[in-house]
Amino acid sequence: MNQSDETITVARRAEPNLQEKNSLPSIPGYTIHSVLGTGGFATVYLATQVSLNRSVALKVMNPNYAIDKDLCERFIREGHDLAVVSEHVNIVTVYDVGSYENLYYIAMQYLPGPTLKELINSEKPYQHPLYIISRVAEALSFAHEKGYVHRDIKPANILFNAQGEAVLSDFGIAKTNNRNEQLTHMGQLVGTDSYMSPEQALMSENLDGRSDIYSLGVVFYETLTRNRPYKTTKNDSVLSQHVHAPVPTLPESEAVHQHLIDRMMAKDAADRYASANELLDDIQRRYFSQPLKPLRIQKYPRWQTMTIVILCVSILALMASFFFLPSGNNTLDKQSISAQNQATIKESLELAEINELSGRIDSPPGSNAIELYELVLQLDSNNQQALDALKRLGKR
Repeated sequence: MNQSDETITVARRAEPNLQEKNSLPSIPGYTIHSVLGTGGFATVYLATQVSLNRSVALKVMNPNYAIDKDLCERFIREGHDLAVVSEHVNIVTVYDVGSYENLYYIAMQYLPGPTLKELINSEKPYQHPLYIISRVAEALSFAHEKGYVHRDIKPANILFNAQGEAVLSDFGIAKTNNRNEQLTHMGQLVGTDSYMSPEQALMSENLDGRSDIYSLGVVFYETLTRNRPYKTTKNDSVLSQHVHAPVPTLPESEAVHQHLIDRMMAKDAADRYASANELLDDIQRRYFSQPLKPLRIQKYPRWQTMTIVILCVSILALMASFFFLPSGNNTLDKQSISAQNQATIKESLELAEINELSGRIDSPPGSNAIELYELVLQLDSNNQQALDALKRLGKR
């Protein structure tokens, strides 16, 4: 079952036309409104769970498969397995699993999008990639501890909740003790070519969590650069490059993250991070003075609230100092920038990165990453880090 990059994704879609409305299934307890995504095995609908009056993504197995008892059991077992994994805040929640006549369904948390894939392909800004992959790594840590290997980590399967936190979806082809043998028999290739680990591309039966870490490394590279590390060429397939090509090199502007790419995308699984927790620990040690804690209970964690307060005070001080600087300094080359301005630039860049990690990209006014990067360019119009950041955020 070789999955294309266009597998089912819970995302926005236009209102259905009349023909589509007439073809929508009917399941007691749910009012089905429109199609969100479709694949060969199942279709996902936007629906309302009547008893709780909440929107859900309702995944319904293709009724043509209902005659196959094994497939029906596998689909229901998928829902039960997902319910266990979805206890984590960064994994799509499962609300209900059931069947009605020849319709088998799973009701899940509805996240209206956009997906990370849609953000990468657009010019819209998004959170710093370190923050996004850290949330996904949190989800993978939980899933791996429960005995799951996702096998389809890609931007299309990463959505965002109301708090801006990355949420991992679609465990439909995950490897578990219950389901692995049914998905890998007869030499079937499982996953998405552009994001497969070398061992997954070689159809190894011994995949573990390190395969997901490789795929997350591919996502990290793409989120940093808005380009995939490997592309099909006239003489080489993407799968072959995942197996044989060197680990990709980031552009100079993102070189500070090359160590993570080298470890996450190592060709030999033994050279990668041994676990998602080890990856998170390395991110913390290299880039942060404290853990990247997920939003589990409070809407805004205490550290993030303190960061925001510090940012507001610091930004006001930075902007005040800027406006009292001589206007002639704004466009001087790097060699002519005063020590005071260089210190201001350094602190502004650090604060801008913290803002990105906090999801404060272009708001609130007076305290966001884009304004800080633009402030840097007012002091040093050729500052490559600020230019690259604004380009990445779709503002240049």
